This record gives sequence, structure tokens and C-alpha cells, in this order.
Amino acid sequence: MMNLKNKWKILFVIDYKSSRAASTRFTFLACPGLGERNNTVSEQISLNVLLVEDHPVNLTLGKKMLTKKGHNVVIAKNGQEAVDAYKQSQNEHKFDLILMDLLMPVMDGLEASKAIREIESNAQDRVPIIAMTGKSAEESLEECKEAGMDDLISKPMKIPEIIELYEKITNK
Repeated sequence: MMNLKNKWKILFVIDYKSSRAASTRFTFLACPGLGERNNTVSEQISLNVLLVEDHPVNLTLGKKMLTKKGHNVVIAKNGQEAVDAYKQSQNEHKFDLILMDLLMPVMDGLEASKAIREIESNAQDRVPIIAMTGKSAEESLEECKEAGMDDLISKPMKIPEIIELYEKITNK
């Protein structure tokens, strides 16, 4: 809770005097910052997100939710497309975050994460990878960490949860 001591400022004072009553004084106070929220990363910057999901409904909803919050989204429908998009991003705009489904055709999320970590083994930056799963979190987290993922969320995805994890991973 915000400490309000010694922060109140007088905005204005109104003195009112009626012909029948004594004077009345109204003082209006304000406290700078009162009611302001602490801004999160999602409110401060626009993230470049690689959304990797094979289910068309989840892909569409995820992209809409992220873009509605002001983030730039590139989609990949399987792990191989994710690795290819990551490689291409090294020459263009780099991703700030990868949201990776675990179970996909062609290449699953674990294999794709290992491949991305191998590519960036010589790189200076390490992009956070958050796994998305419908399975139990406890059962999947260990194998995700072994594949080089930073954390995992359960589906359906929730943007505040993703941003909270992003901030925790990147210490922002």
C-alpha cells in the first residue's frame, strides 16, 4: 500500500459565506500518484512474440489476445516452423518471447526448444521460451526445463500470467 504521509497537496480552497450562516471553508486535497497503477512490461513496451501452436482455434485466439494488448505476433504451426522463424528473426527483428505448444506435428515443442537453444548457444541474447500445455504443470515442467524452456503455463493462456512470467524470467 502506498505511504500517503506528507504527500497530500492542497488543490484549492473555497470559502463560502452565506448571509444567514457563518463562513464555511471547503478544502480539496489530492495525493500525487494516488490511484495510479504500477505499469507492467505489457503496458510499457510492445513485445515481439513468436506464438507456436498447431490448433487453429488456439492460434487465432492467442494472436488476437496478444495483438489486442499491443504485442507484435509471428505465428508458427509446428516446431520446425518455429525454428525456421527463429533463424530468420536473427537477421530481422528478434523475438522477445516465444510461446511454445508442447504437442505438435512435424517437430514438437521440446525438440524445437532444444534446436533454438542450440542456435543461440553462441549468441549473446537468450530469448525466453514459455511452454503451453494442456497437461499437468508438475508433470511437464521438468522435461520443459531439460529442453531449455524457461517456464510453462497451462492452456487456455492468460495474458497477465504470460507477462508475469516474462517479467520474472527477464527480471524486468
